[in-house]
Amino acid sequence: MKKFFESSSSCCGCFCSQNRQRVKVFLGLVLLMILFNQFLFESKPTAFDFESKASCHFPRLEPFDPILRRMFKLHEPLPCSNRTPLTAVEDDQLRFFHDRLPQYPGVIECNSYSILRASDDDFNFTFSQPVRLSLSESRHYLLTDEFVKVECINRTGSLVYLNFHFAVLRAQQVFENVRSRQEQKIAGPRPNVLLFGIDSISRLNALRTLPKTYAYLQKTFKMVFMEGHMKVADNTYPNLIALLTGQTHSEHIVRPWNWNGYYDKWDFVWKEFASRGYATLEAEDLPGLNFVNAGLKGFRYPPTDYYLRPFWMAAWSCDVTHPQFCPERCVADIPKHVITLNWMRDVIKQLGNDSDTPFFSFSLLSDHGHDILELPLLIDDDLVSFFRSIEDILRNTLIIFFADHGFRFGEFRQTQRGKIEDRMPMTGIAIPESLERALPNARKALMINSQRLTTHYDTYRMLLDVARGTYDSASPLLSLRRWRGQSLFLPVPADRDCADAHIEPHWCLCQEEVSLDTNSNEATQAAAALVAGLNELVKPKGSCIVLTLAKIFSATRLQENDRVQRFSSSDWWGRSSYGNRTKMAFRDITVTVEVEPSKGVFEATIRHNIDEERFQMIGDFSRLNRYGNHSWCVIEAQLRKVCFCRTEAASP
Repeated sequence: MKKFFESSSSCCGCFCSQNRQRVKVFLGLVLLMILFNQFLFESKPTAFDFESKASCHFPRLEPFDPILRRMFKLHEPLPCSNRTPLTAVEDDQLRFFHDRLPQYPGVIECNSYSILRASDDDFNFTFSQPVRLSLSESRHYLLTDEFVKVECINRTGSLVYLNFHFAVLRAQQVFENVRSRQEQKIAGPRPNVLLFGIDSISRLNALRTLPKTYAYLQKTFKMVFMEGHMKVADNTYPNLIALLTGQTHSEHIVRPWNWNGYYDKWDFVWKEFASRGYATLEAEDLPGLNFVNAGLKGFRYPPTDYYLRPFWMAAWSCDVTHPQFCPERCVADIPKHVITLNWMRDVIKQLGNDSDTPFFSFSLLSDHGHDILELPLLIDDDLVSFFRSIEDILRNTLIIFFADHGFRFGEFRQTQRGKIEDRMPMTGIAIPESLERALPNARKALMINSQRLTTHYDTYRMLLDVARGTYDSASPLLSLRRWRGQSLFLPVPADRDCADAHIEPHWCLCQEEVSLDTNSNEATQAAAALVAGLNELVKPKGSCIVLTLAKIFSATRLQENDRVQRFSSSDWWGRSSYGNRTKMAFRDITVTVEVEPSKGVFEATIRHNIDEERFQMIGDFSRLNRYGNHSWCVIEAQLRKVCFCRTEAASP
């Protein structure tokens, strides 16, 4: 027995030694895989070839530039059908209106068909067997499917009536599904999330073409718009992938366990919400431009609880195949964008009936933003009506009103302003009171971030914080991949540049600083414009001495980097081509001066309009030294920085 144990011990020692060696080799391989994973999936700022860590000076433009007057055209309201439709959906029933038949002479037969998503396929649909509608009376027909087409024909078999409808069904089933899949419950606030997008619109174009919506969201929900928000890629698809996954397309497809041509295994942010007890919905109004079309297979299975795509796959081409029933951008008597908004409204109202089940909604309206710069004007009133219709629900909703990028085509895009606006998509954020109570500094952080460089990666991180209930910078990272973005609930670093934000050079609008000789013509004219602007500010008072230029301390020209100026286009894979520099319409110059007789030191940005050879102060200015009691004769804070009163203050 002793020999047996000695023999066993000896063998065990040998065996254990071999095992330890194998474990070391295995751990070494794991470590190499981890390092390779980080190398492969991290986007490396050093590759962007930036020379300094200077803070970002992004362009600040006025929205109403005179150059736009000749580019903006007035558009008539959408010419939808003026005939009252034969059918409509009320709750879960299709209603047929017998008394409206005289508007459609010759009808002998009407049928309804359910629109069904093809199995395992985002790009095809089928119709159910027809359900014959009675023509002898007005009747209601119970619907079993969400989307339906109605056709009526005459004796020759020609189409006399065509319409498409939706019904919001399955609410109870959705609530049950949500509860069954919930993996963990968040202790903190669980607000609804509305991620509402407009394709191809910059913040400045939103001010021009959606003024009512912009003002409504600011006034009603205190929405904060990010003025330094930049896109991270060229077109819709890569920017939405950044917004919805926090990663790039290439990072997904190089992972063999994650890529089979479908999106189902990708980590879209709505999965985070779904696993934490949220109902989800997805709506895009232009199936030919949906991000699922980017040369891939789309989703094998519906990605969200409510999914509008099958409806538009069936109905979208109606205005091409049957323009007599679907005038341009309409389905029968309703504009297409209104149908999408109505569907979202009805789904959100259904979900709002269950206080225990918050919702996550992602939508993108493309039809009125993608092709014509000024066309969003036609949907401004409808957007306000949509938000008002669910205003009570939105009081407990994180609202993100965003765009993928700015306008990318045509005459406007070829201008310097167009090139800038293309890179600065609209992003506005409104925090509900429930989040404000939990995060008392979040609004302050948003206000700070509104004047700093932000991206879609930051928006994604903020969404992730809401889904997981982690709201501080020390929240655990559940991936070895380094985060690109930072939650917008925290202040973005003031010295952040495009390399830090993972923006490639040809998208970067952080302007390079070029020092000017203070005796140069450009510097002296900019300084003169600054002094003239200060004098114009206090001129109405009449009690302030006219200031004169005493000294120019510094002058710096701000300009886009060379790649931005020469960028021409990029293909689907993000490969860029470059050409000649864009003709410069203006230059911005930051100048610091001293004036007489106050000895005040001022700094401001002056815009040099090159074609008109005009220099003009834009935006605010800074007073860099104390002004004591020289401005006793004015009370306005802004004027006190400038005014040098004609008489001294009376002695106390």
